[in-house]
Amino acid sequence: NTFTGYGATTVTAQNGIQVWSDPGSGTVTNNTVTNIAYDNTLNPTKYMATSILNYYTDLDITGNTVGGVAHLGVYNIDGAGAINDNVVAIQKIGDYAWGIIATDPPSAVPSPFAESSDATAPAQMLSPAAAPLAVDVSGNQVTFSGPVNTNTFGIEVDAGYGPNDIAFTGHHNTVTGFEVGMEFYQCVSGCDTGVFTAIAANYNNVAGNTLFGMR
Repeated sequence: NTFTGYGATTVTAQNGIQVWSDPGSGTVTNNTVTNIAYDNTLNPTKYMATSILNYYTDLDITGNTVGGVAHLGVYNIDGAGAINDNVVAIQKIGDYAWGIIATDPPSAVPSPFAESSDATAPAQMLSPAAAPLAVDVSGNQVTFSGPVNTNTFGIEVDAGYGPNDIAFTGHHNTVTGFEVGMEFYQCVSGCDTGVFTAIAANYNNVAGNTLFGMR
C-alpha cells in the first residue's frame, strides 16, 4: 500500500497507518508512507503525527518505507513485536522528531485515535502483560535531514510510563543525523510499574549524531 499525507500542517496531527487492538496481533509490511507531519510549535500539547502508529497490539512492522515530510516514523505503544528492516527518513517539523519509538515517552503525544472532536488517546491497558513486552528493533535505516536537529531522536525506548515491562533487543540498525542516535530511558518520577528487564543493543551503525550516539 502507498499512503500519502498532507505534509506539514498546523491543522491536524494526521496518522498514516494506525492499529489498535488489546489484545491482538498482526503485521504491517511493505508499505510506503510519506508526508505525515504536524507543526506543533504553537500547540501547548505536542501532538505528533505518526507514519505508523500501534496501540497495544503485538505487531510486526517490517519492510516499510517512511519519508517525505515525516517527523515521527514508527510509534509502538505498549505492544510487543519486531520493528525490522524499515527505511525511515525524518525531518523536524515543530518541536520534536523521532525515527522509531517503543514505547511511549510523555513528550511524544500520539494523535487522538477516535473520530469524535474531543477524542483523546486510548486509556492505558487495564493490567500489565503476564510477560515482558519483547520488542526487537533491528535492520532499520533511520536518518535525519534538516538544518536543526535539537530534540531529535533516532531510536528511543522508554520504560515506566505504562504498566508493562520491556525486554529490548536491537541490532544492525543504521542511525544518522539526529541529536541523539539511540535513547534508553527508565522513568524516575510519577511513573507506572513498568521496568526494563533486558536491553541488548549490538552491531548498530550509529554515526553523525551530534549530542550522543547512545545514552
